[in-house]
Amino acid sequence: MQLLDGNHKLGDAMKVLICNERFLFRFGLDRVLMLIGKGMVERGNDVYMMGYWWDEPIVSQIAKKFIPVPPPTDDYANANESTTKWLENQWHNLFSESEKPDLVIIGGWPFFQALEFFSQVCQTVIFIDAGAVPLDGFVGHPLLIQQKLRNFRQRYLPKATAILPISDFIAKSQTIVDRGNSDGIHTVLLGADHMELSLWQAHMVSQSSGTNFSTLTALKETGRTYILNLGRWEPGCYKNSEACFEVIRELVQRHPQVTLLVLANPSDIKIPEDLKEYIKPIGFPDDAELQEIMKNVALGISVSLWEGFNLPLAEMQWLGRPALAFNLAAHPEVVVNPWFLCADVAEMAEKAGYVLTGQIPNEVISADNYNKFRENFRWEKVIQTYCDYFENALKASRDTTPILIVDVTNSCRDPGNSGVIRVTRQLCRTLQKYCDPVFVVWDWTTEQYVLPSQDGYLQLGQFNGPKLPTYAEAVLARGTISLDEFLALDPQARNRPALLFFPETVLDGHSTKAFAYAQKQQWKTAAILHDLIPVMYPQWCSPTVNELFPPYLEMLSSVDVIIPVSDFSARSIQDYCHRKNIKHGKISTTLLPGEFGQAARNVKMPKEQSPQVHMLCVSTLEPRKNHRTLLEACKILAQHYPQLNWRLTLVGNRYEGAPQIYEAVQKASAEDPRIQWLGIVDDARLHQLYEESTFTIYSSLIEGFGMPVLESIWHGRPCLCHNQGVMAELAAGGGCLVVDMTDAQALAQAIYNLSCDRTLLAELFQAAIDRTLKTWEDYAQEVLTALGLEETYAMVVNATMTQNLEIIRYEDLLYQNCLLERWQMHDSERMALAGLLARHQPRCSVEIGTYYGGSLSLIAQYSEMVFSIDIDPEVISRVPAIENVSFLTGASTTLLPLLFQALDEADIPIDFVLIDGDHSAEGVRRDIEIILTYVPKRPLFVMMHDSFNPECRRGMMSARWQDSPYVIWVDIDFVPGRIIEGENNLAKGEMWGGLALALLSPTPRQGDLTFGASANEFYEVSLKNSRH
Repeated sequence: MQLLDGNHKLGDAMKVLICNERFLFRFGLDRVLMLIGKGMVERGNDVYMMGYWWDEPIVSQIAKKFIPVPPPTDDYANANESTTKWLENQWHNLFSESEKPDLVIIGGWPFFQALEFFSQVCQTVIFIDAGAVPLDGFVGHPLLIQQKLRNFRQRYLPKATAILPISDFIAKSQTIVDRGNSDGIHTVLLGADHMELSLWQAHMVSQSSGTNFSTLTALKETGRTYILNLGRWEPGCYKNSEACFEVIRELVQRHPQVTLLVLANPSDIKIPEDLKEYIKPIGFPDDAELQEIMKNVALGISVSLWEGFNLPLAEMQWLGRPALAFNLAAHPEVVVNPWFLCADVAEMAEKAGYVLTGQIPNEVISADNYNKFRENFRWEKVIQTYCDYFENALKASRDTTPILIVDVTNSCRDPGNSGVIRVTRQLCRTLQKYCDPVFVVWDWTTEQYVLPSQDGYLQLGQFNGPKLPTYAEAVLARGTISLDEFLALDPQARNRPALLFFPETVLDGHSTKAFAYAQKQQWKTAAILHDLIPVMYPQWCSPTVNELFPPYLEMLSSVDVIIPVSDFSARSIQDYCHRKNIKHGKISTTLLPGEFGQAARNVKMPKEQSPQVHMLCVSTLEPRKNHRTLLEACKILAQHYPQLNWRLTLVGNRYEGAPQIYEAVQKASAEDPRIQWLGIVDDARLHQLYEESTFTIYSSLIEGFGMPVLESIWHGRPCLCHNQGVMAELAAGGGCLVVDMTDAQALAQAIYNLSCDRTLLAELFQAAIDRTLKTWEDYAQEVLTALGLEETYAMVVNATMTQNLEIIRYEDLLYQNCLLERWQMHDSERMALAGLLARHQPRCSVEIGTYYGGSLSLIAQYSEMVFSIDIDPEVISRVPAIENVSFLTGASTTLLPLLFQALDEADIPIDFVLIDGDHSAEGVRRDIEIILTYVPKRPLFVMMHDSFNPECRRGMMSARWQDSPYVIWVDIDFVPGRIIEGENNLAKGEMWGGLALALLSPTPRQGDLTFGASANEFYEVSLKNSRH
């Protein structure tokens, strides 16, 4: 029977090589790869297979050729090394020129190390990730192999073009962790109807000792009720097969007619004496036989403690039969209804009893549930998804879309964050969502482009700049590498065109040489035009800038696409080229966005107005920015309106060509303490300053765009700006007040009016909030369109939209982007934490006790910055890097005081702390009392986990809360905990969980401290019934 209906679109036939240790149909991953192979053949492609062992009758129907790989002659643990060496020596002998694979699909061992080799000889290498099984039960040599496998995953999965995990559970818990990022990772859930398709018969499957139909008939005639253990019988490991004995032992007490069928030969299973009449091994049926068995049993059970997907569970449900599984791993993604998930053996036995007596809730076994399952888990659909993905991946590898090469010479060297550098950094970061730009800097020593150094990448990434590119690690290991050398490393890049993009204003003289280099390579070129101020207003620029600007303009006019940041800049370049009789390239005006860094837009009016008017001015200290007029206006303000309570904060770098501006600012701040110049600040601090401001002042007289105007609007703060040029254009959109910035008297009066007229200020606040602003995402898409790379954006959007969104899990909705594996919080605690964070919106959070990063991954989503402290040095290696998180390794007693001091010096307030580290009473008390030494600058919530545990609770209750005058409220039972349940749970009967919460105020408390334990009676009753 065909897996595909033939309605797919055929392109050129692909040459596909599928590699795996074995191709034996009775094993889950083997079966998946064989079904993929069959589907690829039906799609008109040529399939080759390579491995150690295979079901020859089946493989011969799929593969044009099976290539046996010699197993290692010494140690099986060296299989990957020997396989790679064999491939390197024999590759040229394995395929003719017409047979050479376009695409390699790898299932795992012993081809991990070969991922690197295949990436060098093949256009596209895809890894089907079924995950690495847990190490429980492995000892000695098998344990060594499993440990080596994990090491190989981390070393070589980054070499794959793409990875397709078989469940979101595998993707989140292993694939992303081992690859180091989520690039090229797409979950494809497996199918369940292959037995119904009857693809291959028992005589074609190795070691098939199946049950024939006469035996099945005999089983039915006994009058017993049969349950099937789903999956292979493998005791002593994660398959947990021996747990079946406990389930049946408990079940037969109430249902003595029950018999458990297991897929094993009688010689392979040691059945306890008291269960021999209740357990029957039935060998290894073929698909048709197993399907008949599943149809005739009352129930299927899976006692496995880890599954990357669980094919037998899916198979059983495909037939409309009930199946129980533990609530872990990928099972929530596969079950028909969550009711079939069990917490432990006791619950599985209990629910099995409900099934046998027909007590399953009707809504659980509704036809709609099973129909939806069958729609989602059809192999035809799965194979179609795989094949579409393979073809698109191969098409991408043959892509003729230009490689985007971005000149970031200034941004990799300039520690400041001027408007041009800011645009470059933020744009590059956003472009990384749609492509993998190659960042380059000009090297004057060799007069060529080179890739940035480690320090260069670090500087580029400041102020919300781009992440370290995927290729950077390998490049940095080679030292300084030229662009030509880098492109030569990638065979696919040699045949692709390139586009050299200048987002910066290039005034160091290399633009002419760089443009000539691009022309020689026959590359397209494009540049962002920020302004023409040096030629329009030379009096406001240094002689050096005025000298270097015309050669830059000559280069800019020659590029294929000029992207002005405003209509004003567009008119300026057109006028300039017309006057100079210069032919210019295509002009595609793309207005800059208003979005500020990674900060969420402020959409709320300020709750209350401070009695002090806080004015903020963000701009470089250079002549055209007009700081002198602003300072003169402040003098007038102080003289004419001495009763006005105001302060002015200036943010911006010094300008080398105008030391007199810096000196004027220094003098003004020395004479009037209300004026403060902070120089360069990071985005977190600048975001804070915007939020603390009453309004902003942008005193500049001439700009290409004027980003601080819109960034002020993004924060919901009105902006006072010039009534001419591009500032007037920006102000027209709302939220701004314009004034003649050349007139200090008029500026002083405007400041006074805006400070005192609260109705006007409120109107401008509302206009700023209501105004529509472009985001960096919008801007990047428009830039890609201007560059002729809109297909790059469309491909990413389409790929995102076509991902399998039909399987919805509550975890995906409630805990998006959270690290769920080993997160030691119950749902009630997680939701309480999420609710508090969403309401409180902390700027700076501190976590004590990282473990596997579950709580941390949630805290980071609501905080601007997080510091996570743990004494375990392995945390950094097991918890994925999170952009706004700093990991601190060491004792909290040492690190917390140092962290408090550093944050105080940087004027960064802490407003959320989670204590979940040392669980001894002394350790908990000690962490709390260190926190109590901190003087909060904003309302500070301190949350403590496991307040229901007697030892932790003792530490919380004994802490000297009263000693801190800033603690105003404590509830030890903000979220009560619970007694652990489950027969197989080693912690059964212990008291764990629960969240305590304290609130510290930035002002000393008035009256008594409110200290409570709102569920203390429940705690005492639980304590009497616990193991403690």
